[in-house]
Amino acid sequence: MCIVADGRKAIHPRVLDVLSVMGVYQEGVATNQVGDKDVQAHIFEHCTQNSINSDLKNVSLEKGIQPCQIMLCLKEKKCATPPVLPVGCS
Repeated sequence: MCIVADGRKAIHPRVLDVLSVMGVYQEGVATNQVGDKDVQAHIFEHCTQNSINSDLKNVSLEKGIQPCQIMLCLKEKKCATPPVLPVGCS
């Protein structure tokens, strides 16, 4: 699964909370510049086998939860997003 958002300021904080609990997002890792160049986007990736309930509790120990690879792209500039191509899908 790939989530594309228009930056840290545009995404709802609760979404980042859920992604943090699942291990996808890490607060404080993203920076505005690297060297003297502005960052265009931040990409986070994690393979998880978690499910989060409405109380933000991890329920990963329940049976039947399949692993899922999650990519999070937080665009910081109005950069173009390349088309997403489904691979390995039937």
